Amino acid sequence: MSLTQDTYPVQPWLAKISKMAQPDLDFMAPEIQLQKSKYAVPACDAFSLGLLICSIYNGGRSLIQAQYNPACYVKELGRVRPNSTPSISCGLVGQLVVRQIYNKWKQVELGF
Repeated sequence: MSLTQDTYPVQPWLAKISKMAQPDLDFMAPEIQLQKSKYAVPACDAFSLGLLICSIYNGGRSLIQAQYNPACYVKELGRVRPNSTPSISCGLVGQLVVRQIYNKWKQVELGF
């Protein structure tokens, strides 16, 4: 990856560091948390923004409920599937975010 001004170094969420000193795990992009990349790119921000929008339309509940636990984060990513969001009232945006989560999860499973 060539570094540009649109990238910045990041680390995954770690239990040994105070949760107040880290981003909310429920809104973290999979490639960062699963250590597929050491740098955040604009797509990571777009992913987090999509989760935030869904959370707003879903009464404050994120699509990923990791409970500050990296193991739960991985389990939650595996739980989200396209067209599996009937209780989510954020419509098209929710479907797009769920599809993006699913595609990223499949890439991780296949080792891309």
